[in-house]
Amino acid sequence: MESLSNFVGVDWGSKAHQLCIVDRAGKVCAQRSFEHSGCGLSQMAAWILNATECQPQPVGIAIETPRGPVVESLLCGHFKVFSINPKQLDLQRDHSSVAGAKDARLDARVLVESVRLDHPCYECWKRPAANWYSCLTVPGSMLNWNRK
Repeated sequence: MESLSNFVGVDWGSKAHQLCIVDRAGKVCAQRSFEHSGCGLSQMAAWILNATECQPQPVGIAIETPRGPVVESLLCGHFKVFSINPKQLDLQRDHSSVAGAKDARLDARVLVESVRLDHPCYECWKRPAANWYSCLTVPGSMLNWNRK
C-alpha cells in the first residue's frame, strides 16, 4: 500500500459528523464538525483537502461504518476509507479515557489513531464503478405517479 501522509477520524452521527485530522507523527492538525446533509458532506470533503493540503489519495480516513452517505461521499472523493469495527473502537476508547466516557471528539481521535498506527491491518474500501448508480435506476414505466 502506498504511503499515507495524513489521517482523518470521522465520528459519524445522524445530525453531525466530528472529524479529527492528524499527520504521520500523530500531531493534531485540525478538528471540526459537519452537518449531516448534502451540503455538509460536500463541505467536509473540501475541508479535508484544504486542511491536509494534498490530494485525496494519500489521506487515510477511519470511520465506524462501512456504508451510508458519508462513506459514499468520501469514496467518490477518492479518499482511502477504512471501516473500523465498533467493538474495536470501544476497546480502543477504553485505553484513551475513563471507561464509559463517550464523546464525538474523543471517538474521532481514537479512530484516527487506529488508522494511523494500524492501517495495513484494515481493509481499504474501494470506490464504486463510475456507473454504480445505474443498478438503482427504476424505469419510469414501473412507477405509478398517480397513487393516492
